[in-house]
Amino acid sequence: MEKKTKEIEENSPEPTDNSDGSKILKIIENGGVFLFHDELGTGYARVPIGKKYKTMRIDSKDFKMWLSRIFYDRIKKPLRHDLRSTIMETLEAKACNEGSVVLLHNRVTWHENALWYDLGDGSSVCVTQEGWQILNETPVLFRSYNHQKLQVHPIINGHAADLFKLINVTNKDKQLLLLVWLVSCFLPDFPHPILYVHGPQGSAKSTLCKTIKELVDPSQLDVTSFPNNENELVQMLSHNWFLCFDNVKYIPKGAPDTLCRAVTGASFAKRSLYTNDDDFICRFKRCIVINGINLGIREPDLMERSILLELDRISENGQRKEERELNIQFEGLKSSILGGIFDCLVKAIQLKITFKLTQPLPRMADFATWGCVISEALGYKHENFLKAYKDNQEIQNDEVLNESTLAVVIRNFMSDKTNWSGTPTQMLGELKELAAGFDGMKIDINHDRSWPKNASNLTKRLNELKTNLENIGIKLWSDKENKKRIIRIEKVNDEIIGGDTRDAGDDDLSGSEAIQF
Repeated sequence: MEKKTKEIEENSPEPTDNSDGSKILKIIENGGVFLFHDELGTGYARVPIGKKYKTMRIDSKDFKMWLSRIFYDRIKKPLRHDLRSTIMETLEAKACNEGSVVLLHNRVTWHENALWYDLGDGSSVCVTQEGWQILNETPVLFRSYNHQKLQVHPIINGHAADLFKLINVTNKDKQLLLLVWLVSCFLPDFPHPILYVHGPQGSAKSTLCKTIKELVDPSQLDVTSFPNNENELVQMLSHNWFLCFDNVKYIPKGAPDTLCRAVTGASFAKRSLYTNDDDFICRFKRCIVINGINLGIREPDLMERSILLELDRISENGQRKEERELNIQFEGLKSSILGGIFDCLVKAIQLKITFKLTQPLPRMADFATWGCVISEALGYKHENFLKAYKDNQEIQNDEVLNESTLAVVIRNFMSDKTNWSGTPTQMLGELKELAAGFDGMKIDINHDRSWPKNASNLTKRLNELKTNLENIGIKLWSDKENKKRIIRIEKVNDEIIGGDTRDAGDDDLSGSEAIQF
């Protein structure tokens, strides 16, 4: 990427130009500083600091401070503000017009079959199937944000499961699912499910989130409130590899779509400055945690991209610990937990090369595949992980159906039927009549924002719930009859129960091709 670097302070050739600006520019040019720009056209400098390197935006406060120190050390006088601005503008112009385009990464990346993890101090952990090591010189560059903290150095032969000495998760299936998910957060370039931690007050939800944030992507911003502004949400996601939203009561309108796109990977357009019309495009996949007393997810597509982790309230019989005590315990275990995670990653990378899953993959297939090899690297059978993951997906399905008034009414609508067909208008009319009162219940559909207001809206709502209803044995599809849209419903099992009721390869019982509403 650049020539073998020299220490600016000691080995730079003395310039012949007497101008202070020319002197420092020549010192920088010949002192091992690598100037480049990223894919968005922003100028950067990779500078040597001691025996390590740090990547800085040229227009950042960090670079200003570095430049002022170098100037004083070599020129022996303070750097004037106007001269500093001129030097920085010159360097940024050189970086953008003469420098190479370099893709910068956020905390983790793959490069030449090796996994690289940024420790934040100029060194990185390099993980391959042969093992892992900490290196000061790396072939990849990472973004550096002011909120990021230095990561502790991991130790060989650590214990990842020591995590459960610090957090309130005792169920074995939940422990396996959480630990697999946590290890997967050190692997980039595939969609990671959102971890949604929920439970009553006193269940240590925030403690769990802060702990795993410190392990994956330590930051001054350990947890944060959920923003109401979509641009602010995109900004936060773009500046963090791993982001925790704390004490979320509800997710604002439009945010579920943004979260789905941030999980699966999408491009986001943002204004560079409020004073101009320039846009820049950022594209990313992120690891996201949300916690709250109740689930703030209502949308089926976001629920499918999630793992639900319910915590119990910690009892008052001496199990509760002071935050200071927990912090001390965590600092003592952190290097070991982190080392155990990297030990696991080595084994997982080895297993991934030859691993083949014989059964159909669930939703979030890449995560499921990595989850299988990570679970085996942790000493479990991959079937244990798949069962825990499938059980969690069934809980998600139940949550979607129980929170949807329309789904509740449809389940009751089909309780005494094997099949039904009719136009969307006919179906909405019958559902409204049933919703007026069944089993002594009254449903106020006039004030239920999720209830379809017209026939067109009904077909959209049904399409959102189609997969969830099929999972409990209610199959929906639509076709046309005499140029009219017809909705058909069929109960494909005798009892409407939770969980999968059909194999993916079952024939369509309708006799016609199922289509989207």
